[in-house]
Amino acid sequence: MKTYTIKANNTEYRLLLTAEASLDEFARELKEFATELLEQPKAKEAFDLIIDSGNRILPFEYKQLYTNIIESRSEWSVLFTSNVLTKRQALKWHKNTALRVEFRTVEAGDILEASGDLLLVGDIEPGGFVRAAGNIYIIGRHDGVAYAGASGNDRAVIVGTFSTNSEIRINRHTYSIRHTLDEKSSYTPRAYFINERGVLEATDVTNIEHVRPEIDTIVNEIHHYEG
Repeated sequence: MKTYTIKANNTEYRLLLTAEASLDEFARELKEFATELLEQPKAKEAFDLIIDSGNRILPFEYKQLYTNIIESRSEWSVLFTSNVLTKRQALKWHKNTALRVEFRTVEAGDILEASGDLLLVGDIEPGGFVRAAGNIYIIGRHDGVAYAGASGNDRAVIVGTFSTNSEIRINRHTYSIRHTLDEKSSYTPRAYFINERGVLEATDVTNIEHVRPEIDTIVNEIHHYEG
C-alpha cells in the first residue's frame, strides 16, 4: 500500500501522506517517484511539488531529506503543508492576528505598537504615535500620528475621529486628510482606507464592511461612539 496519494494540475503536483505512512518508507517511494519523474517531458520544467502531511508535523530532518530527493533530480521546488501548526507557529499567528485593546491616552512622545490590530480607547494627543501591523480603531480623538498596515498591508484601515492635526500612514504612504474634513469631523467617526486606485479615501464607519469585508465586526460597534 502506497504511503501517499497524488493530485496534479498544470502547475503543481501534490502528494498527500496517508495517516499511517512511515516517513522512511515515504522517502523510499519518493525516490521511485523522482525516478519516474525523470522519464517525463515535464521533468525539465519548473514545477512545485507540495508534500501535504495532513495532521502531522514533519520533523525538519525529513523535510530536508525529501527536498534533497526531488531537487537533486529535477528543477522542481518542494513545498510543505499540513493541517496543524507547531506551538511556536500558533503563538506567532495568534499574536499577529489578535486584537490588542488599550485604555489610555497616547501623549506627546509616547509610542504605542501592536503586532496585529489595535483598538485604542482614548485619545492620541499631538506628538503621540500609534503603529499597528493591521488595522487601527480609535475610540477617542486622533490628533497625533496613526500608522496602520506597518507590515506592508495596503488593505489596512484607520477608524476614529480626526482633526487638522491628524496624520495618517497606511503601509508606506503618508497622507494629509485636511481636504476630507468638515464640521462633523470632530465628533463623527470615520474610516480611512486606500482605494483600488491607490488613493486615500474616507467613508462612514457603517460602510467599511462593504469596502473591507474581512474587517473584524468590532468596526460595526464604533459608530455608536460620540466623543
